[in-house]
Amino acid sequence: MPQSAMYQFLTSSKLDIQMHERKQISGQIYPSQNRSFKSRWSDEELRLATGTGASHLIHQLQLSSAYAGVPGSSGTRDNSGEPLVTSYHSKFMGTVDYIWHTTEFVPVRVLDTLPIDILRRTRGLPSKGPLTCLCHFKISATFREENVWSGDIISHD
Repeated sequence: MPQSAMYQFLTSSKLDIQMHERKQISGQIYPSQNRSFKSRWSDEELRLATGTGASHLIHQLQLSSAYAGVPGSSGTRDNSGEPLVTSYHSKFMGTVDYIWHTTEFVPVRVLDTLPIDILRRTRGLPSKGPLTCLCHFKISATFREENVWSGDIISHD
């Protein structure tokens, strides 16, 4: 979701872990139902993965969302330009799927998702209709590649 910590980390390149509960960052909101499960990570791997209380994460990827970069309909997009729904089942309707790109690629078009009023009629996925499968909708983007060396423009679909 665009307001989530992981989305903000991918778009801004920074994440202050102290500002978020770590289980919410990773999506592990609920404790494991399998009490006998043992982590296969070593103590060192766990220490590196969880960091210290003052951990700040930074990446150098300069990522942007393809959907946020292409104008869309208010019936299918939120205020940040992301699809309103990419996953829909009996317990959830929302956006969990994104297409990220670096500055060398410019999104020129995206496959729009269905409006919420149409989705509500299906009561979740999987649906028996021919346009849906599983519980995620297909998302797709076409990019124009800007060759940073010669200034040439190459189109990818």
